[in-house]
Amino acid sequence: MINKQNIQGGVKVIVPSGMLGAGISREHVEYGIRRGAHVIALDAGSTDSGPSYLARAVSKMDRDSVRRDLEVLISAAMQAGIPLLVGTCGTCGADDAVTGAKP
Repeated sequence: MINKQNIQGGVKVIVPSGMLGAGISREHVEYGIRRGAHVIALDAGSTDSGPSYLARAVSKMDRDSVRRDLEVLISAAMQAGIPLLVGTCGTCGADDAVTGAKP
């Protein structure tokens, strides 16, 4: 659990990938946690793919890739007792894309 005493030197954030669904190494996440990460964070938006995905309400990454990454991240965060922060789910945040990101 995070408390004031264990973040006095700053907050350590690991960002295991530039985009949810691009592939995440369980070993790299575990290494970051062992090094004292206070939080895992990453974007699930885009890699600056432009407005096409929002206009079409589709995700850039396929659902299986997103689910695989989420399973690794959620499991690691829960075991470590640290938060997992994910931004702009499903490339564009459209309803269908967000629903498809549920593990």
